Amino acid sequence: GRDFLSSIMAAHYEREGMSTKYIKADDAETGSALIEVDTTTAQNRIIVIKGACDHVTAEDVLQAEADFADADAVITQLETSVESVMACKALAEKHGKPFILNPAPFQSVPAELLSGVTYLTPNEQYTHISMWALVAAPLLIGCDLTRLDDFTLSLLTNDEVIEIDQDTLGKGA
Repeated sequence: GRDFLSSIMAAHYEREGMSTKYIKADDAETGSALIEVDTTTAQNRIIVIKGACDHVTAEDVLQAEADFADADAVITQLETSVESVMACKALAEKHGKPFILNPAPFQSVPAELLSGVTYLTPNEQYTHISMWALVAAPLLIGCDLTRLDDFTLSLLTNDEVIEIDQDTLGKGA
């Protein structure tokens, strides 16, 4: 981005010893996220503002091919464009690197992105509800419904999850 946050983030990356050679200015706001962690349960909620991160293209990723070839593994998430994540996966495959995907923030992705993933690291609640939906099991919850947090409620009422769970033939995905 080209906002106040861009220089703060670049300075932070440099202090942490992270490379900034692929950061480029974009007219969108700097991508950012707010992470809230419940210290009693270790559950978290994340609000992601993709901003300029959503403008990362496959071409941008391909410019870093030499670094992919030299890496031990490729780790990514869905906080950038799906196009760029697909390009990361292609480079990992091309150079024989493990491809580790954290499928967050939740969104629809092409099936080909998930095939060939070496390790998938989703959030615990996403995993729980997704596994039940994939086997077309009844979606049950055993808690005080008046005390559900917004995140859990959004998972239980997600139209895509319900559609997968309620297969007309009662078969798992």
